[in-house]
Amino acid sequence: MEHTKLPWNYCGQHREKPEVCMCMQIWSETDDLPVAKVESGKWGDEYPSIRFTKESTSLKPEIEAYMDMIDYGFIEQETAEANARFIVKACNCHNEMLEALKEIIKSINIANPLSPGYWELQKAKEVIAKAEGK
Repeated sequence: MEHTKLPWNYCGQHREKPEVCMCMQIWSETDDLPVAKVESGKWGDEYPSIRFTKESTSLKPEIEAYMDMIDYGFIEQETAEANARFIVKACNCHNEMLEALKEIIKSINIANPLSPGYWELQKAKEVIAKAEGK
């Protein structure tokens, strides 16, 4: 299966005024649909729970269901926006960077492990394999 078509952008990326976008969604410009949502504010695991209502008494107990959260931390809005920008930049240039690295490797022919640059070339090949999921 293929990922959603590139390029991606984050909500509010092309606005003239630097207002804060609270939805923090990343969108595919080509498919015009949301791809991901970047977390901001309080985050954690939500779970269903029950509690007594204000009208509840010991003779007439009343309960209601609600969603509670195990709070793991807080992500500042500025950090969330930086994360969204980083995800978009990294995804949008991923294929071009990978192809550029492959071209560089093709132009270098180092077969001797004692030659300068040999181990850097091997590392570049490992990174390409990792990026391609091999």
